[in-house]
Amino acid sequence: MARRVPLESTAQADRDRFRTSRPGAAGRADRAQGSSQGHRRGVRRARIARTARRAEAGLARVIVLDASVIIAALNPREARHADAVEVLADPRHAPFLMHTINLAEVLVGAARAGRAAELAADLAGLGIVAAEPGEGEALALATLRVQTRLKMPDCCALEVAARHRAPLATLDGSLRDAARSRGLTTLP
Repeated sequence: MARRVPLESTAQADRDRFRTSRPGAAGRADRAQGSSQGHRRGVRRARIARTARRAEAGLARVIVLDASVIIAALNPREARHADAVEVLADPRHAPFLMHTINLAEVLVGAARAGRAAELAADLAGLGIVAAEPGEGEALALATLRVQTRLKMPDCCALEVAARHRAPLATLDGSLRDAARSRGLTTLP
């Protein structure tokens, strides 16, 4: 059963704090809202490619996010809220990548409230981008599912982290253990 993501005023304050704590993040969100969808797609693809190149060159530390981190950051009542906020607010932990499935998990609660587009813009303002599908991704996901017995969304986050050789931020113990067993760094 999917967890509800309440969008309360305190969660909005946390998102505002994230947005202003990261240099240039607020401006990116404002520019994205005023541009055409096709242009935004091109900008997004360019940003992902640039991020991947910078990470491979050692110039940027890409962090892969599991949905649990965003969900906990948006809900102050979550037990690991402070840990999630710390990961997102720390400018050393940028840029962020998420598998499209994990991003959709985060947007479910906001979609129920009719605010999915707003939350998606907020996430983009934080520097969170959806990872492009990798070559052979379906096979990699199926293999991870069999080997780890994790649910498919967890396999999606793990596959992106493994493909990009990037640290994985998750609050899920089983996913954390699977990532560590594959030699990946985990946060928090």
